[in-house]
Amino acid sequence: MLGNLALLLLCLIFSAVFSAIETAFTSLPPHRISFLADNRGLRGRTVARLARNPGILLTTILIGNNLANIGAAALVTLLTEHLLGTRFISIMSGVLTLIVLIFCEVTPKRIAIMRNETIALATSIPLRWLSIIFRPVVLAVSWISSVISRFFSSSEKEQLSMAEIMNIVTIGETEGVLKKYEGRMVRRVFHLDDLTVKTVMTPRVDVFSVSSGAYLSDIVADIEKNGFSRIPVFEGNEENVVGVLLAKEMLGMLSKGRQDVRVKEIMKEPIFVPETFKLNKLFSTFLAERSKIAIVIDEYGGFSGVTTLEDIAEEVFGEIFDETDPTTFSAIHKIGDNRYRLSPDSSLPMIESSLGISFPGGAPDQTVSGYILERLERMPRRGDTLELGKHRMIVERVRRHRVRSVALELSNL
Repeated sequence: MLGNLALLLLCLIFSAVFSAIETAFTSLPPHRISFLADNRGLRGRTVARLARNPGILLTTILIGNNLANIGAAALVTLLTEHLLGTRFISIMSGVLTLIVLIFCEVTPKRIAIMRNETIALATSIPLRWLSIIFRPVVLAVSWISSVISRFFSSSEKEQLSMAEIMNIVTIGETEGVLKKYEGRMVRRVFHLDDLTVKTVMTPRVDVFSVSSGAYLSDIVADIEKNGFSRIPVFEGNEENVVGVLLAKEMLGMLSKGRQDVRVKEIMKEPIFVPETFKLNKLFSTFLAERSKIAIVIDEYGGFSGVTTLEDIAEEVFGEIFDETDPTTFSAIHKIGDNRYRLSPDSSLPMIESSLGISFPGGAPDQTVSGYILERLERMPRRGDTLELGKHRMIVERVRRHRVRSVALELSNL
């Protein structure tokens, strides 16, 4: 009888162990499985190998779990009949069910959720050998199960969506794994394939350019004043851009006393991109062409503006200033409690991610000024106000039909 009691206790222990193993493996996210495979030696690689075959893994665990539970039920029946009589078999079966539920199911699984990696690593090799021992039964059960499950499976493989990725980032911020600014940068990186060049470019009216026929000695003062290292070069009129002048190339010529050199002799071939070009593709183009500036053309082939590698970087990291930038300039400048001044050329996604607001009806490739023009459906005037739900936007300054300054008032409700 003592042997049967010991065997019953062993069956209950095995039942609890198999329950914990099942939860430990099923609760491991894919990135942690990859981490264990790369950093935990043989046991980590075994965990990954088992996880790659979930059908074999779960069938092995369930066979072991059911054998333990069936063995426990048979032993309880045998012991009860021997000690108390057949009248108490149903009562002891109920007691066994309660014991299994508490000590062999719920409690082990709660522990496994908190210690899933430790349990998976500790049991991976024994479980691997067990799957080999049970292989004939496992394969038979898996085949029958797969045939039945085909009637309920979807033909489309479920994929990780962008919304789920963003939710993971949010959870990372909440749990403290990601800092707030890191989360913002991750979101902005994923927005690059939604933003177009037109959103971040410097418009033609603000572009400083030089003539291809100008002598270097004639443009030194203007280049020094504007402080740009890459300058578009036009021929005939300012809309006919034919090249890009690198300031370092010009300085190299001037240092050699070559002031009589014309711009067209040292200018570089420009990169032309359309306004609708996505920023992720623009970034790839810059890497492939080993360049940092591109000439933007509109749908009619006309000169629309210029864009640089810095424009892309600013969409991810925020405003980047160098020694030549005005120290007062900022895409978002706080001017009071819940009041901000916005740069009209800033993209809506950048403003939204920075301030945690949304622009009703706004598009990912719109700038602040473009959004205002679309909402007003006319040329903006000073004092124009747009209601944004709880918030509102006010046009502060307009020059030559172009928005120059915008104020944003956020509700504190």
